[in-house]
Amino acid sequence: MSQVKLRTPSLLVGIYGIIAVIYVLLTMFQGVSKQTLLLYKLTSEHYHLLLIGIVVPVIIIWFLAVYGYLLLTKYCRSIKGSKEAKAFSSIAFGFGWLAWGFPINGTFSAVLNIIASHHVGFTSTAVILHDYFMLVMALGALHFISAGTHRLSFNVKPQSSLWPIRVFMLLFLMFAVAYTYIIVGNFATNHLNGLDPYRLPHWVVLLTYVAPYLYIWFVGLWSVMELAQYQTSIKGIVYNYSFRYLATGFAVVILSSISIQYVNSVSPRLHTLDLNKILLILVGLLVLYAVGVIFVATGARKLQKIEEV
Repeated sequence: MSQVKLRTPSLLVGIYGIIAVIYVLLTMFQGVSKQTLLLYKLTSEHYHLLLIGIVVPVIIIWFLAVYGYLLLTKYCRSIKGSKEAKAFSSIAFGFGWLAWGFPINGTFSAVLNIIASHHVGFTSTAVILHDYFMLVMALGALHFISAGTHRLSFNVKPQSSLWPIRVFMLLFLMFAVAYTYIIVGNFATNHLNGLDPYRLPHWVVLLTYVAPYLYIWFVGLWSVMELAQYQTSIKGIVYNYSFRYLATGFAVVILSSISIQYVNSVSPRLHTLDLNKILLILVGLLVLYAVGVIFVATGARKLQKIEEV
């Protein structure tokens, strides 16, 4: 059994390496439409050089996420039997959905793009499959993370004031209304331009795509609040300091994931921006996600060292 446990990290890293290689090959060899090149005033060579500049950092960030997941699962094994063990195992499992979901989704998306480039009629199907796959990935990840943070919240005394909850609800409702407004605006714009990526009734998209995402984001943001509340209740100075890295990392990862999902949802509006602004948004989201992953890995490693003492 011990040999299996020792091989598991190497096996997971090996699987990640295979996925990364497949993703690079699929991404670099997929075609690019002349419309895209004309829109951003690029040559085919410049486009692929730009693609390399994006793909390499993405692969590194994905690896950091997988590494953070391995450290987190190692910490969960070290506290097996404690009252927080189930909570942290659920959080680690949810983080694993994110860590593995992005490279799998990226590879899956590259396959869909290649098929769509050879079969124009498949374009709408490719968009639907990609977006709903990303939705399922986010739903699974945030479900398990929120289940874990909710378990941790049982160890914290309830707040005497309801104002933080009321402010949170108000801000989220404002965000939900703004997001829905943008999506409905996209419907109108796509209809006028004859560019409907889904080709589904609008009520179907609202019920099966917009509503689930709003639920996911609510659960994710609520998990951030629960982690922060648990972190402030920890009495041990060293443990509190180490867990602060973990809590901060999860907060940043959840917020950056929400941002990535949000940008993906409103992507038709990005076509109105110039290439530099689009790249700035992409780089900003990648950096934010990377910072969160590094904090999670650092927090898990620090907590692991405490358990080894």
